[in-house]
Amino acid sequence: MKESNSLERLRDQIDTIDNNILKLLLQRGEFANHIGLAKKKNNSNNIDIYRPRRQLNILRRLIKNGKSLSPLIVIKIWQEIFGAQILMQGGIKISIPMDNSTIIYDQVTSLLGIGVKIIETKNHYSALRELSKDNTKLAAVLFPGKQSGQDWWIKYSLKGLFIISCSPILYKMNEKQIPKILILSKNKPNTVDTDISLYITLNKQPLKTNLSLQCKIDNKYLYMGIGKPIINEKNINYIGSYPQPISY
Repeated sequence: MKESNSLERLRDQIDTIDNNILKLLLQRGEFANHIGLAKKKNNSNNIDIYRPRRQLNILRRLIKNGKSLSPLIVIKIWQEIFGAQILMQGGIKISIPMDNSTIIYDQVTSLLGIGVKIIETKNHYSALRELSKDNTKLAAVLFPGKQSGQDWWIKYSLKGLFIISCSPILYKMNEKQIPKILILSKNKPNTVDTDISLYITLNKQPLKTNLSLQCKIDNKYLYMGIGKPIINEKNINYIGSYPQPISY
């Protein structure tokens, strides 16, 4: 009987915690909505409701403060919170290619949660075209390489489109940080010195020595660099940046 009473008290305490969590989530949602309204008031026609660096900074702080929790648990919970609040602000459309759709779909839903509406398109070109025509706010593509589906970077014009994010965003400390997908937007990313940037060039040896060659197809070379992006450099085409993933 005493054991039963003890269990009931513990369950009551969990119920109280759940109620408090719900109140805090509602409060967080209100503040997020206020931010969205403030952006609209400032007459911004291209509001960013998905802000990858802001999300990563929040996750890094929470992982640091919640040392007894697995980083995987922290990220899983808060990505759903981020997704829910994107949904509360109207949601966001993202185009993805149906070739390699399983990999891309899984990564997009993990990254953006329920806040995203996925628009499936025939191929990578169609996904990027939907973004170019403003039919979606984001597009997801495989990380660039030589394989079929990864070679979009040599086939399609990226004029006016920029890489802003990647997935996955969590890696073990000694794990090689090669994303599975990249997220593109029409909004040029605001970069910091730790960001990873990608470039396309026709030169085998780019002028900037801090760039590393990722792959080559025909006469085009894909380079990667860390730091502020190289803009308006002759023969070097900047295609965007993404924040450094989290290591644990």
